[in-house]
Amino acid sequence: MNNFHKGYASEKEFCKELFFRFGRQPISATKEEDIYCHWDWKVQNFKYDVKSKASVNRGQDAQDKYIWVEFVNVRGRKGWLFGDADFIAFDRGRFWTIVGRQKLVDVLSELVDWSEFLDYGNEKKPYKMYQREGRQDGVMLIPWLCAIKTEPETWWKKKQ
Repeated sequence: MNNFHKGYASEKEFCKELFFRFGRQPISATKEEDIYCHWDWKVQNFKYDVKSKASVNRGQDAQDKYIWVEFVNVRGRKGWLFGDADFIAFDRGRFWTIVGRQKLVDVLSELVDWSEFLDYGNEKKPYKMYQREGRQDGVMLIPWLCAIKTEPETWWKKKQ
């Protein structure tokens, strides 16, 4: 399953979780809202952007040690870190970790070195900004523990 399909599956699963938790059907983002505003679901006036587990390098299995954070998207516009979501919902396998997006911005903004973009093909190192060849993106690999230092709003064990 490629990253797009993994992400879509996580989004659908999270929608069911929101319905279970809040007792109402979440509102789905339009394609434009998903792409440009970076949110997937809205319920009770809160917007959520869902992130599935990912591999460090293309072609590898998804893992739990690191996450990729998008500061700038492939078109050179704001990445999901600076989107309109109130919360980022990280799919961690058996549970969800819900983190306030602005808290994540506050923690990670101090770590960014905008002076150097490394080629995405290099060996990946945490806290370095990477750019894929032919793209205008800026992504950073961060240890999962750094993300949860932002004091997650909540942890939800997935419903089986």
